[in-house]
Order: sequence, then structure tokens, then C-alpha cells
Amino acid sequence: MNKTDYKLISLALIGFLFFQAILVYYVRITDYDEAVFLDVARNIHRVGLPLRSISPEGRLYFIHTPLYLYLVSASVYLFGESLLWTRMVTMMFAIGSIVLTYLIVRREQTAVSSFVAGLLLALNTFFAIYSYFLTMEVPMMFFILMAIYLLSREGSRPFWQYFGAGIAVALAIMLKELALVFLGVTALYVFVFGRNWQERILQSVWFVLPTIIATIMWVLWGINLDKSKFWAGTSSWLGFVHGANNVAGTRNLQMLPWLNMLGNNFYSWGMIILFVASIFAYFIWFRRKLPQIFWLLLLYFGFATGISFFISIKEPRHIIALIPVVAMMIGMLVDWDSVWRFVRTKPMRLIPIMVVVLLLAWNISPFKIPPKAQWEQIESWWEPMFSHRIFYSQQYYSVLEDTGHYLAEITSPETVITVMHEGPIVGYYADRPNYFLYTMKYPRVLEVLRDTEFLVIDRQVFFELSSEEIDSVMQYIENNFEIIQILENQGRQVSVYKHQ
Repeated sequence: MNKTDYKLISLALIGFLFFQAILVYYVRITDYDEAVFLDVARNIHRVGLPLRSISPEGRLYFIHTPLYLYLVSASVYLFGESLLWTRMVTMMFAIGSIVLTYLIVRREQTAVSSFVAGLLLALNTFFAIYSYFLTMEVPMMFFILMAIYLLSREGSRPFWQYFGAGIAVALAIMLKELALVFLGVTALYVFVFGRNWQERILQSVWFVLPTIIATIMWVLWGINLDKSKFWAGTSSWLGFVHGANNVAGTRNLQMLPWLNMLGNNFYSWGMIILFVASIFAYFIWFRRKLPQIFWLLLLYFGFATGISFFISIKEPRHIIALIPVVAMMIGMLVDWDSVWRFVRTKPMRLIPIMVVVLLLAWNISPFKIPPKAQWEQIESWWEPMFSHRIFYSQQYYSVLEDTGHYLAEITSPETVITVMHEGPIVGYYADRPNYFLYTMKYPRVLEVLRDTEFLVIDRQVFFELSSEEIDSVMQYIENNFEIIQILENQGRQVSVYKHQ
């Protein structure tokens, strides 16, 4: 690392922080998943257990591995219930991910190649969005990159590096179980690239040992809290594979729509074009020995991408670590120093190349060039997902925050409120135990409504009810509840009911 490296890393981080500053300015209210995490963190402080405030007694949160819950809880302990400062923790992991992306490429490549990789990650729209909110995936990605960095040293490595990489992977898995895919791929890589059988076995054992230890501790922890609920929670992972879980993700998305989602919302078509062009450029102009770590990146990219086509519940954020992986492969495939020398030797080449670079950067980043008819609409100049977050998210969720504060004023702390859809958000701001109806089956909906004193209708949506059952539920509400307050803004209306 020299002054040039520090300058280039800083330049990439400035681009990243520019988009983060926009999100900080516009988005100040928790979204659905964040409310869940903050609620559990609050209960860890109050009762020492990872409880969601569902029902009077609460529900243990066993849907995912638990480390992220305690990370959020530690953030709340340090910064209080400040959403901004808690989100800053995610941003710190994102900054660390950009730095690690740069350093991994820098191990065997030049500063220019490392800068290309780091900048591609820093400008990526999907990465920018998820780096701001409370998400398990960004810290998970950071530790996956940490493991790659520890394994990226060429030549003989001491066994402690494999153990260190194993600790990083174990932490990634305990943050979110999806890192198990990376563990399997990397264990194969560590075994295959051993120099002899003894080394292969020892390296593999040192690498997987931390995950084995962490998994045993996690299982014992869960069984000690509640054996049956722990196994029920972990078995729900299968629902994300074969589609039994109706709540999360994009269900049964076919191959072409999934590819389109990856191109439009995840990598960006500009990054995909650059990746494909880098592969062609490598075979045509830049054939040279690639770093050994490149094969781990390629193996993980191919395996994780392939699995994503066969899993019924498809969420791009589940494979977020592939964004820096692709960025690093682009940095390694092309001799970017040669490209830079080719461009700067003749000024006439510089102008068209800079135009291409700017167009690619614009396509990869949250900026977009809208049709001329939409130029006066400021939201049209941003990528749709980013635009939705900064222009509509605050408006969409603010009325739920107001509803929560209203219920906090008129109800006692032990009152259980029932919300039709966004129960975690209303419940978090009200600081009340809650139910949400949209995931329940018909008999359970009626059972909850019969015992409900305060009902919030924010959006009429039921995942498990037929149209006839929905009509029956709405009729029951009309006959047994009366509206006591309507809260609204330009975006939506929320009605608060009280049982008659």
C-alpha cells in the first residue's frame, strides 16, 4: 500500500458515500425488516432473549442464525434507539467491503486494476441501497470478503491463515446461514489446491473447524432456549428452497424474469457487459496467468448463480456477495494498466473512451438517463429502486410511524394491537406487542380478531385467504369494530379501529 492506493481507495469511497448521503437525507423511518430487527434488539435488552413482540408472551426469533440480532442489539446499546446510528453500522461493513475488494485485487494486480474493482462495487446501485439499511447480508458479505482476502496470498500459507479464514466464514454463517454456500465452495477450493494429501486434509480441517464449533454452540443455544421452536425455525429454511414460504422473496420466478432482475436491479447491464467484455479481452489480448484466488471467485460465482435458478424463493440480496466477486474478476481479467497507457498516449483516444466509461458508470450507479419527456421529473433521473427509496419510502412508512405513536398514547403497555399488514412497524413505534393478519389462515384470523381491542387496517392483503374468506373477514370487522382515528398523508391512509 502506498499513497496512490490510499488516494484511489478514497476516491472510490467518496463515490459510495455520495449516494449514502442522499439516502441519509431522504430516508429516516424504519422499513419492515428493520422494524423486526430493532424490535428483537429491544427485547434482548429488556428480557435477555431474542424475542419478537408477537402476542403477549412474544416469539423467539429462530428464522435465521442469531449473530446479527446481537450485533443490532449492541448497536442499540451503544447508540440508543437511533435509527441513523444503527444504520451506520451497516455502512461501516459496506465501506470495509469496498476496501477488502480493493485489497484482494491489489495482492497480485496493480493499483489501477484494484481501483476498477473497488469502484465497480462502490457505484453499484443494489449495493448502495442495502448498505444503508439494517440488513444481514452486508455484514455477511464483509466476512466472506475477509475470508477471501486471507486466502488470496499466493504460495505457501501458514495454517493460521486457513483457521482465520474459517473464523471469518463462521462469522458470516452466524450472521446469515446463506454463507453456507460459500463455505462449501471454499472448502472444495482449499482441498483441491493443497500441494499434497496431508496438506489438503490439514488445511481443510483448519478451515471448517470454526464453523463446526460455531454451529455446535448455536444449536446448543437454541435447544436450551426452546428445543421444539428452534427446530421448527431452522426447518423453515427449507421453505425458502422449495417455495413453501409464501411471505418472503419472489416466489417461483422463472429463469428469464430472474435473469432480467439480475441485469436490471442487481448487477446492472453495464456491469454485465463489462464482465463479458473482460472475458473476451482476456482471451484475445491479455492472456496471462491469473491469480489462484481467481478460481475461487469463479467457482463461487458459478455455483451460487446456478443454485439461484433452482431455489423457488428468489431474493437478489441473498447473493449480494457476488457483486464484489464479479467486480474483482473484472479487475483481474484485464490488464487495466495497459488499457490506461493505451488511452493516455493519444489524446484523441481519450475522449471516446471517457464517454464510454462515463456511460458505463452512469448505468452501474443509481443515476439514470430518462427519456427527454421525463427530464423535468427529478425521480426519473434515478434508478427505479433507488428512486422509490428516496422519494416514496419515507412517505409510505411515515403514516405507520404516526399510527404507532398514536397507539402508544391511547393504549397501556400490555395492550396487544392487531395490524392487517405492517405489524412490525406499527408495533415497533407503538412499543406494543402485536399480531399481523396477512400471513394467517382464516380460522386464526377470526380467532385473533375476536380477542382484539385495537385494530389497524393499513393495507388489505391476505396471503392465505380466498376472496370469499377476505369478504367474510371484512364483514366481521365492519360488524364488530368502529373507526376511532384515520391517519393519512399524500401516499396512503391508515384506519385505527376499536372493538365495540
